[in-house]
Amino acid sequence: MTKTNLKECPLCGGGAKCESEYIPAVFKDGWYVKCNRCGLKTRMYHNEREAVIAWNMRYKMRQAGRVVAKQKAKAAEETAKNTKKEATAVATEV
Repeated sequence: MTKTNLKECPLCGGGAKCESEYIPAVFKDGWYVKCNRCGLKTRMYHNEREAVIAWNMRYKMRQAGRVVAKQKAKAAEETAKNTKKEATAVATEV
């Protein structure tokens, strides 16, 4: 197995490793990446490179999801503050 540049696990943040496993039905090795901590793994791929790309893409997608979630939370917080200010302003006018 060659040394690869694997991102951390998108689920738990643990380290990962790329492994191969013989698949009798196709008489070849299949490659996958597996988290050392939680056991999350990719599906089988034809080669190590494909498995690593798939794993690192999961990480990128998870990171992008976290950014979007933070942006949505911030927008909701701003909306709540504005709603509270408007309600207070209406209450003081009455």
